[in-house]
Amino acid sequence: DKEIVDAQKNTEALFALKSIQLKNRLSQHDNLKESLFQNLHSVLEISQADGFAIAFDDEVKSTGEAPDEEVVLNIANWARKNLRTSLYYDDSFTLKYKDEILGLDHLSSGVAISFLAKDRGKLLIWFRKEFKGHINWAGKPEKNVELVEIYNEKKRVVSPRTSFLIYSEEIQGKSKYWSKKHLLEIRKIHDTVLETVQLQFERVFRLNQELSKVNEELDSFSHTLSHDMAA
Repeated sequence: DKEIVDAQKNTEALFALKSIQLKNRLSQHDNLKESLFQNLHSVLEISQADGFAIAFDDEVKSTGEAPDEEVVLNIANWARKNLRTSLYYDDSFTLKYKDEILGLDHLSSGVAISFLAKDRGKLLIWFRKEFKGHINWAGKPEKNVELVEIYNEKKRVVSPRTSFLIYSEEIQGKSKYWSKKHLLEIRKIHDTVLETVQLQFERVFRLNQELSKVNEELDSFSHTLSHDMAA
């Protein structure tokens, strides 16, 4: 359908534009921590998520519909200890780990976690809240087991579906599914942040070179001045 294709292209173009804007905003600061802490909402704005948080070692900042910062830190510490991949995602996180991680609730039903560095101290965490919905089935999904008598012997048999009425199953404890498209966008945001780190490093390197050159010139001038005064 042409309208669907056009809508997808417009969405991709908008994401690309906002990614450029995010990169420009991040690069206005001198270090990564300040860049991200000052642009939390900008990251969330281009993400398919309800909340977003950053964990820099033991310091946490969040925006949108995200758990309390103490809970975010609990999640970050769990991730550092248990995850081995650079990108992790789950749409039933609270269901799986509510007994293991203190404070998980409906806001952390879905998470996506991205590590920024090999030391795993810096994390980007996206949150999706619980999505309550229904799935409709043609007939009840489970098969019924009945006890029947065959040749004077009772046996357990599976009965076929005898009804094709719509059966509705309620979905609880899960967030909306993380699609490949959404995960690709998260990866692109991650790469944008890393590109900013590289730009900041290059800028600091250039400044250090300029400072070193100025210091050399000052040393040379001081040496010449001292020599002239001695003469």
